Amino acid sequence: MLPESDNLGRIVDRLRLNFQPGQLRWAEFNDNEQPEMIQINCNNIGPSLPATEPMLISVRLDWKYEIQVEPIRKQDQDYKAGIKQRKKSMAMDSNSKTPSQPIYFTISLRSIIIKPTCVQRLVPPASPFFSEFFSIHRIVMEWATGALEDIFYRLISPILLCKPSQVGLGDLSSRKTSLMFTQKQVALSTSLLSNEEIEKLADSSPNVDRGTYIVLDTGHPNSGHVAKIASDVVVKHSFRTPVHERLSAELVRQYTAIPVPKHGRCFRGQYDTYLVQQYIPGRVLLDVWSQLGWWMRLRAVITLRFYIHELRCISSRAGPPPFPGPPSNDGTPQLCTGRLFTEDGSGPFHSYREMSRWYQNRLLFMQRQWKEGLDSASFDDSVPLVFTHMDLHPRNIILGDDGQLWIVDWSDAGWYPSWFEATSMIGIAKVRPEIPSSWTTWVPFMVGSCEKPGQLPFIRAISYTLHVLDANIVNLIDSD
Repeated sequence: MLPESDNLGRIVDRLRLNFQPGQLRWAEFNDNEQPEMIQINCNNIGPSLPATEPMLISVRLDWKYEIQVEPIRKQDQDYKAGIKQRKKSMAMDSNSKTPSQPIYFTISLRSIIIKPTCVQRLVPPASPFFSEFFSIHRIVMEWATGALEDIFYRLISPILLCKPSQVGLGDLSSRKTSLMFTQKQVALSTSLLSNEEIEKLADSSPNVDRGTYIVLDTGHPNSGHVAKIASDVVVKHSFRTPVHERLSAELVRQYTAIPVPKHGRCFRGQYDTYLVQQYIPGRVLLDVWSQLGWWMRLRAVITLRFYIHELRCISSRAGPPPFPGPPSNDGTPQLCTGRLFTEDGSGPFHSYREMSRWYQNRLLFMQRQWKEGLDSASFDDSVPLVFTHMDLHPRNIILGDDGQLWIVDWSDAGWYPSWFEATSMIGIAKVRPEIPSSWTTWVPFMVGSCEKPGQLPFIRAISYTLHVLDANIVNLIDSD
């Protein structure tokens, strides 16, 4: 079964990035041949390849433009010793009429030309039976894992900090809708007010989030940007267009059991943009975390783990995303924002591959300009895109007066690799000293680990390019 074109493109990029000068990668053929094609086992290129089954990829070698293909025998571990052995081997082969033994070549990026058009095809396992078996096995395991998780959360639903609906176990086969909970329909009391009236109320009303944290650049408490204009309504005002936040929140309300405030209209005022939202009576989790006993903390983290599970099920309920980043009304890619992108946003990215290349290009910049991150693995694009909050911390979680955990501030949410959530949470905790270490300890349990090569270590290697450089820098991937 051939992968989709986006996956194929990411495999090609990974091949190119692994054939870098100074790195030994072996391909076996006779030294008296100049083959036009070689086959490389994709599973040997690296653990982060987006390959779902064993396969070979055919790569075209452009001998017309070859530069220094060094033959080195496999038993030679030392590079200099291998060069000497190469010279000796070539001298012996020139006086011999018998075919030479297989020699292992080191191939640099400059001596191999790899483009999407040069990839002939991917070869699945030889036996069609095994190919079909692997496909069926993967589908069954995915379904079984999801079904077991659904059963687990049903069994522990009484301790979750959200309100269950009456849904029987027989509905487990339906993955198109939320399995356990229903969202309450809410009518906002300001629905009859005009945009001008709402803007005037927002500018004259107190900000409920004023002084909740210290702004790092100034060292002063934040001024706030969420004004309470009615007993059930708040208005969020910012310089960004809030339509993507509303779309993300409504997507979560429609396809998951996560308690999310109802979002009303969004509009541009005289100076800022405004987003009308439902007001949730309660206290932010950060303010009450130290007061919670071990049992309530455990219920909170289990509930948040369930919320992450629900977010990652959206793709199976609403369909896979067409591109990474925030959802959009017209189906076009949107600017990506959050701690894992540049300050003014990055993109838009039309495919997963394009986003992966954007990140990899920043690693190449650090390697060539600053000689840093030389041992860093490539960007991990082996995991699928899932819906991600991207700004999940205790100030964006409200323990409501109704006993539920509400998630707010979906402005950075979108379709990203699953390890983005944990990476973002760890990054936020690092720059927010008010977030307790007892919260950070639970991050792997709630959202999973991000310590694998190509994940959090990769983001650390390119952090300078995210915080200092613009989104668009010189393209180093295609410069060789």
